[in-house]
Amino acid sequence: MDSQMDPQIQALIEAHNSGKITRRDFVRQAAVLLGGAIITGTALANSSAGAAEAAQATPSGTLVATLADNPSAKILTKMIEFDTKGSNFPTAPGYLAYPDGAGPFPAVLIIQEWWGLDNHIKAVTELMARNGYAAVAPDLYRGEVAQEPAEAQKLAMALIMDQAIKDIQGAADYLTAQDFVGPKKAGIVGFCFGGGLAWQMAWNGKDNIGPIVAFYGLGGLDITKV
Repeated sequence: MDSQMDPQIQALIEAHNSGKITRRDFVRQAAVLLGGAIITGTALANSSAGAAEAAQATPSGTLVATLADNPSAKILTKMIEFDTKGSNFPTAPGYLAYPDGAGPFPAVLIIQEWWGLDNHIKAVTELMARNGYAAVAPDLYRGEVAQEPAEAQKLAMALIMDQAIKDIQGAADYLTAQDFVGPKKAGIVGFCFGGGLAWQMAWNGKDNIGPIVAFYGLGGLDITKV
């Protein structure tokens, strides 16, 4: 697979692994090369397989990936509460879905669109579980779900961004602490409004944050100016 990798991506990975550029510079330059679709943490730079997958993004910037919906796969789901260490809210709710089994299962966080933790985001979380992942969608609005764009905009603008980052990190800490999760890193997939928050986690996340994928991320960090 390495033979198919874009030479610029390969050179960027080698520069990071040899210490010639920082993690921040790696993330920024990778985003520019890949059209801003994929921002990763240390895991991407240390994984040639992960980097090769990133290099095969389509010209439109969409990650080439296929998840089969297998309704017969047995999964477990429930609402959870986890610590955030936030000054505004010390805890946050979330939706957990994982395969019915001992694991270990890889971990992934699903970050909501500006509508909130609605049925669509819950369905995506369950889809990940049916594909063998332990997944959590943190409820950043704490129970509120918008039905109209004006309402969604109001909720998004009222969101305290520092708290949202703590909520996402808290969800990662909760998930990676579970016995059925391994390795102890959580990838992040964010959609639209959540895509911007996913980008933020590339800088603000702890060591247990793994690869990050943002789909049409809005409202996030302008990585070209960092």
